[in-house]
This record gives sequence, structure tokens and C-alpha cells, in this order.
Amino acid sequence: MLAVAYRSERIGFISPKIYFMDPPDRIWFAGARYYTWCGYGRMVGYREKDRAQYDQVREIDRPCGCAMLVSRAVCREAGLLDPGLFLYVDEVEWALRARRLGFRSYIAPGAKVWHKVSSSSGGEGHPDAIYYGVRNTLYTLNRQAPCRSPLVRRTRNAIVLMVHFLFLLKSAVPLEEGVRAIRAGAGDYHAGRMGRRRKGG
Repeated sequence: MLAVAYRSERIGFISPKIYFMDPPDRIWFAGARYYTWCGYGRMVGYREKDRAQYDQVREIDRPCGCAMLVSRAVCREAGLLDPGLFLYVDEVEWALRARRLGFRSYIAPGAKVWHKVSSSSGGEGHPDAIYYGVRNTLYTLNRQAPCRSPLVRRTRNAIVLMVHFLFLLKSAVPLEEGVRAIRAGAGDYHAGRMGRRRKGG
């Protein structure tokens, strides 16, 4: 990772190739695409068996928060992680903020990490993951990729909610709980309630 960092002063973030803890030969993160028009991020190689198909050092849209090397220049010029996000999407917000200052994100697949996925929130199928995803995506997009008009902003906000609803339908979260989490995330964003989710929120 350090060898990649030395290539340019404007390489701000570097992530390794990340695998599931179980099964350990399945890729969890080999780079990412991030679409600011909808707040959707697609992880490259997700659940694929590693056959060295993603072994090239390359630029990616954003790093992975569970394992990343961050340059001192990013910390100095763009600041640190936004503590208001608390959990999820925080590395996306940081990378977008730094990108506006000319910093880029890369993956160094020669470095490898094994990840016990979403243990902080209770697992990928937990309502808290949906709540933080909705709230923090709305916050991130409207601050770091702002729309030019209120109508476009409201339309994109609605698309973000729809994207999370579609993910809910494919998840293990009970529908009623997931819908409550989406509504709570959107409501707290609009009310300016950031940080850790409040009980009953």
C-alpha cells in the first residue's frame, strides 16, 4: 500500500483487497463504483471467488472504511471523518470531500484483509444498517455532491429512498421494520439529528 501511496501526492486513500471472513476465498471488496445521482455504491468483485481477476492497482471511486490508508495531506486539507455520521457511509463522505480538493482513491490488491462483515451494526440484515444508510447517504450527497436546484435535490432524495427500499426487499430485514428504519433515517436527516441513532428513533 505504501508503494502505491508514493506514486503521487494526490493519492489520498488506498484500500487493500478485502475478503469475507467466511468463506475466506470470496471477495468482499476489490474496488468500488459510486453513483452520486442515486447514492448507490457497487463493490467490485462482491462475493466472487478470487481468481486474480482484480489484481491490478487502479483508481476507484471510494475506499473501504474497514481498511484504508489515508494520506496526511488529506487529513490536513480535507479534515477527518465526519463524527456526525457515526456509522456507515462515512468513508464515502470523506472521499467525496477530498475529491473536491483533487485527491483520489486507489486499491492496492497485493495487500489483503479478511472482514467479519457488519459486526458493528448487528449484521448486514439489521434495521440499523438501513437507518444509517438512508440518513448518511442523504447527508453525504447533499453536502458533497449538491444539486443545482431544489427540484433536482428533492428528486434525488426520493431516488435514494427508493434504492434503499429495493435493497430492503432483497434483505433479511422484516419489511415493516425496514420501512420504519427508512422513514426514521430520512426523518432524522431532515431534522438534523446526526450521531448515534437515538432509542426509539
